[in-house]
Amino acid sequence: MLTIRPTTAEDLPVVYQFICDLEEEILPYEAFSRVFLHNLQSSDIKGWLAMVGSGENLQPAGFISVHLQHLLHHAALVAEVQELYVLAAYRGQAIGKLLLATATEWTVTKGCLEIEVTSNQVRKDAHRFYVREGYTNSHFKLTKKL
Repeated sequence: MLTIRPTTAEDLPVVYQFICDLEEEILPYEAFSRVFLHNLQSSDIKGWLAMVGSGENLQPAGFISVHLQHLLHHAALVAEVQELYVLAAYRGQAIGKLLLATATEWTVTKGCLEIEVTSNQVRKDAHRFYVREGYTNSHFKLTKKL
């Protein structure tokens, strides 16, 4: 059985592990905790966990977070998927698709013009997933470490 539920403060350890795995690095836990707890308080940021199993065997299998942004160049509210992660053992079972659909439904209720996602250039499987879900490669994103 698969269920999707909003994240809570109790989910911090599992979301931390998911994001460290996604980023392929150990992030500073205290800093991560501050950001995670801050995000939970924001009405413009929402996260969900995908849970598999039932009863005492309920296990987290995936996570998504979405941020809403009031963008001048769109003159509208726009959503952006910040993180989407599914445990390797559960990939290919439509969990990412369901997480993305849940996030998209929420952004529609918020009145967003569109939903965007940025994905690291090395994540070719993720790129194919987003294209299958109707996303197009319309931007070129540059970053600079500070």
